[in-house]
Amino acid sequence: MNCPNQECQSDIFDINETYINGKDYIVITCSNCNAHIGVFPDPQPLLDKIKELESKIEDLESRISDLEG
Repeated sequence: MNCPNQECQSDIFDINETYINGKDYIVITCSNCNAHIGVFPDPQPLLDKIKELESKIEDLESRISDLEG
């Protein structure tokens, strides 16, 4: 992926965390010309929730297996 700035076209980016309207976001900017590439929600809270749900599913599967056995 290259910088969208046609005069730059760098492939080196900075990734920074920021806080917008009470939520964490990841901001990606070009290291060369500082063009904003994108702003994305911080994935960590979602990843934590996925791990929590996976653990609950494993627990339920274990309980079902115990009941069937």
